[in-house]
Amino acid sequence: MSAPARDPRAFKTAAPQLPLRPQERTALRRARIRLRDTAWTPPEQFAAETGIPLDRCRMLSALARFQSLGSVGPSLAADIWALGYRSFDDLAKADPAEMYMAFTARVGRPVDPCVEDVFRCAVAQVRDPDLPAEARNWWYWLPYRGTSVAAVPGETTPPRS
Repeated sequence: MSAPARDPRAFKTAAPQLPLRPQERTALRRARIRLRDTAWTPPEQFAAETGIPLDRCRMLSALARFQSLGSVGPSLAADIWALGYRSFDDLAKADPAEMYMAFTARVGRPVDPCVEDVFRCAVAQVRDPDLPAEARNWWYWLPYRGTSVAAVPGETTPPRS
């Protein structure tokens, strides 16, 4: 199998950390699908080549894809999935402040406000494939916390408070 094309919105090239069961790891090895390719292999192909159920392949692929974004690790990728976002297209339509409120309600306790910055960072990346590298870091979005801003076209430096 040749390596699938990466999405231009992807930032990281490292292999994602996925919640794979031992038999799924074996199936991936047999199909010669590398972990870093799981994000860009269509879930239908992923399922056909490995025998892993399609719904599970959709989840694993989405988790890998979310982890390709700057500032998004395995835990936050799982949180994005748990909030109901299944693809970059879903995430591009999201409001980061609403994501944060939904996440806080989901966990049932106060959550570090930096999580909102990471949501904002992720949404901005999927909306703008040409987002400057510095805007792919969660701390870039700190001045926008609590606002409706999820992308700053043509601006690489956030306003000072």
